[in-house]
Amino acid sequence: MSAVRITFQRDDDANEGMHIDIVLNGAQVKKGTDYFGVWYDKTEGTQCPFILNGSGQLDYGPGYEDEDQYYETNLLTQSLTPGSPVTVTFEDEVIGYKIASITPLA
Repeated sequence: MSAVRITFQRDDDANEGMHIDIVLNGAQVKKGTDYFGVWYDKTEGTQCPFILNGSGQLDYGPGYEDEDQYYETNLLTQSLTPGSPVTVTFEDEVIGYKIASITPLA
């Protein structure tokens, strides 16, 4: 197992992405814990922290208590290697990302 920071880049906007600090067991997320991440938009200078919870959802916390607090992902079932596709789903919108980099954490 290894602790890593994974950087995701949105398919249709190179200025938008996410960083998640995560533990990998091979190329799979080690299940059974929550992980910290941040979504960013370099164009607008926006950052929003979130938790990747044990259900594979991005949870943006109590400040987003309406319908946009939780986003579904395939992170817990996807093999995570550089260039791999990842999807984030909110209501009927599927947002595509790819893994731009995987950086080991000390």
